Amino acid sequence: MGTREAAGPSGEPRPYFENLDCLRWLSALAVIVTHVEMIRGQHGMDNAWSNWIVQNLGPVGVYFFFTLSGFLITHILVRYREAPLAETLPSFYVRRAGRILPLYYLLVVLGFFVLPQLSVFTSPTAGGTSPPPSLDTFLSFLFAQPHVASAFQQRVANISHLWSIGVEITFYCFWPLLVLRARHLVRAIFIFIVVIIGIKAALLLAGSRIPNAQGWFHLAATLKFECMAIGSLFALITPGKLWDCLTHRGTALTAMMLVPPVFLLYRTPLDNLVHLPLSVLFGTIIWNSARCPSSPIGVLANPVFNYLGRISYGIYCFHVAVINLLLNVAGPYFAEHRLLLYGATIVAVALVSSVSFHFFEEPIIRVAKRTAARC
Repeated sequence: MGTREAAGPSGEPRPYFENLDCLRWLSALAVIVTHVEMIRGQHGMDNAWSNWIVQNLGPVGVYFFFTLSGFLITHILVRYREAPLAETLPSFYVRRAGRILPLYYLLVVLGFFVLPQLSVFTSPTAGGTSPPPSLDTFLSFLFAQPHVASAFQQRVANISHLWSIGVEITFYCFWPLLVLRARHLVRAIFIFIVVIIGIKAALLLAGSRIPNAQGWFHLAATLKFECMAIGSLFALITPGKLWDCLTHRGTALTAMMLVPPVFLLYRTPLDNLVHLPLSVLFGTIIWNSARCPSSPIGVLANPVFNYLGRISYGIYCFHVAVINLLLNVAGPYFAEHRLLLYGATIVAVALVSSVSFHFFEEPIIRVAKRTAARC
């Protein structure tokens, strides 16, 4: 499994890293595991949500996506640092908007106006059914800031997990300017990471003295811009000693083996910092998978995983609603057969996401590519 060509920001070919597709699927699967157990608990079923490994598996999957996003968009943008912003930014934003926003807003429409009217998609909570979303919550989703709604307003059944999409959209708004205009890019990224971590550390030190401290803590926990920035650093590696080290087969294997021990740092005093070494390990795995044709990551690649990785955006967007549907329709059966619930969830969400990808997302992506090529 190697590299094939896809259109770049201005329409010219750019590499598409096929080996990364299976990793996208495995990260999406981690999120599904966490949400299956969480939603089983919401439906009053026996669940493993109280297990700290299950609780953190989903967030770690999201951190992988964040690291991958930083790597990919920086890899694209860095080739155009000498071009005028007026030529690069419009095509970049058209392509990103065409890929992300249509499905995001489809889920927003479904989550606010359609699914609440259908009892099979209800998401019970400890106190009964969720209250209707408020106007300010809707506006946060409308302006692609669902992470703000989760932190300061309220969660919305079936679509609150879109918070991570909002974080990525926010990152895309300002990151191209840094990549394209920073004189010393690597130094600027390191400074950015230090500043972000410093702000979060100051927030923690200030503690309850901040008005609505809990909301700010929650927002800080979701805005993992530093994961994306770490991923971007790997996109800037040029041939040399570091390149040779990362290309070595043992490097990827070592990074994969280190992920579980680092994961064990959760529930320790280092809990709030675990995402940083994980992002470095994920960046190493991503780089090796993308750049090294003989990468051991290729062992994981197969047609099924690669395809599920291609449609992983839809899988991430739809899976919560699918889990609620399955538990509302056949809850007693799946209460007794947990593994069958996982299998049914994967099959059902893959079917929905496949239809979405081929008949909704891909046509819009093609239009966005043609539009970007004319920018």
